[in-house]
Amino acid sequence: MNLANQLNRWLFISVTAFLFSFSNIFAQAPFVVTHIPSDAGGETGVAVKIVKPLVQRYPDGAPVVVYVEGGTKGEGLDVNGVNVVFQGFIELSFNFPGSGVAEDESGGTYDLRGPECLKAMRDVVRFAMGEIQDQDGKNLAQLVGPIKPMPGNVGMVGLSHGGNAVIATAGVYGDEISSLAWIVNYESPVGDGMPTLEAGSNGSSLNPVVNPAYDPDSDEFDLSLLAYDDTASINQNHAFRYLGEFHGGLYFDINQNGVVDVGVDFIALPFIYEVDDTLKAFYSVRLMQEATTRDVLPENPPAHIPTLAQTEEFWYWRDGENWIESAVQNIPGLMFLVEASETDHAQSATDHPHVLMQYQGFLAAGARFVRLNPDRAYVEQTLGRAAPTVADNDAFAEFDHQSIRTALEPPRQGGYQIDITVNAAACELADRTHYDDLSPQLEHTISTIERSSALPTDFALYQNWPNPFNASTRIEYHLPSATHVRVLIYNHLGQRIRTLSDQQQRPGFHAAVWDGKTDTGENGASGIYFYRLVSDANNTHIKKMLLIK
Repeated sequence: MNLANQLNRWLFISVTAFLFSFSNIFAQAPFVVTHIPSDAGGETGVAVKIVKPLVQRYPDGAPVVVYVEGGTKGEGLDVNGVNVVFQGFIELSFNFPGSGVAEDESGGTYDLRGPECLKAMRDVVRFAMGEIQDQDGKNLAQLVGPIKPMPGNVGMVGLSHGGNAVIATAGVYGDEISSLAWIVNYESPVGDGMPTLEAGSNGSSLNPVVNPAYDPDSDEFDLSLLAYDDTASINQNHAFRYLGEFHGGLYFDINQNGVVDVGVDFIALPFIYEVDDTLKAFYSVRLMQEATTRDVLPENPPAHIPTLAQTEEFWYWRDGENWIESAVQNIPGLMFLVEASETDHAQSATDHPHVLMQYQGFLAAGARFVRLNPDRAYVEQTLGRAAPTVADNDAFAEFDHQSIRTALEPPRQGGYQIDITVNAAACELADRTHYDDLSPQLEHTISTIERSSALPTDFALYQNWPNPFNASTRIEYHLPSATHVRVLIYNHLGQRIRTLSDQQQRPGFHAAVWDGKTDTGENGASGIYFYRLVSDANNTHIKKMLLIK
């Protein structure tokens, strides 16, 4: 019987039961959602998703990572995190106060990563450390048993703007989470004007890619070009466009003709947030100070322009630069690693001022360990192959606006993707914490999950996650020995539509991600699909999954 007939026969027998069990699919997923008490979460509490590994990283336990999503949204449970669960970590993600739906909703009010959100993050970290229980009276250890969480090896990963919230939480509440071990930030826009892409952005607006008023060699803005215009569309093509388009705002008059020329002049793109029932456009502190000093704004500015005092208050909580020194003072054992590539996912200035700001800040504050990009040994271990072009900077190295340009990861296109480098960074800092190793450079990984005596000894294919899925899903498998592996996707007719992997792979845990597309780039329709794992060792495993558009 050929494969297509096998799949069709299996489908005929099982599809009805599969669809009737749809409501139970999430319960079978390798995670649990709970609610923890928090001053910011009201009676409902803060919704937290816990993903536990199949095997803990060390014989005596598993490090715990708290993942903070980028952007400005409040939902965090609908992301896959950093996927270090496959390296023996326990992963926690959460919905900020006032975010989420149904049973995954967090109580309280969402304040755009402000003080209420920081309180919630503090309590998620305290839960990760075993200091508080969920609302059912259970601690993390009880929810992930028999995996043993390590309260002394808890770290945070901030993706993009999530990194500002991570640093701010460590700074504001460092005395309450003083055993936080490490922070990994991915290209986080730390520093005045960085969240609003003031130095330039990669295609997120109609502005020039790089702000002509910014000098990447001196890290200075020509603020004499700052102007105001009643017709300036201040959030066109911006993340806050859904809130309505505002007219009247600040811009850099590059050609100094007194008129906003879209594509030539650089229009400042503020954060939009409601204050006292009025939407306000929050520019950087730098721009508002200049506008106030030179009377750039009209005598009666529009209602959406906040005062300088309101601007300073807004960014006080939302710019991690304000909290680096206090984070290090209150958490003396804190280690920090910032990950960044030549082609930043949002910022376009060649000197990467946002990356340099946080790196230099932690270095100057005397952090226990500071590094720009993970050690090459960890990237290679995560990749499962040599990575000769990956950045391999010494820890504690000094960088400026020139030298940082040669210390970044290669461009993402053809380089090393975020799920590799951030994964490697988290593994490195967890290992350095566990073995107390602060060596500036490593010749090999300090530890790997493959050394655990609890590892499975068989060839295994696990259920994809999430399932059902909408945008993408992750397929995990374990190899007991080195072998050539193919990961294949079939439709309900038994026709192969996608090859995810076809290569020699090392022993250990691996994962492949399917984005719902065919080999020709077409989007798959909603329905049941099958994934098949084939190895040279004559092992073949097949499982099914559900794509929902």
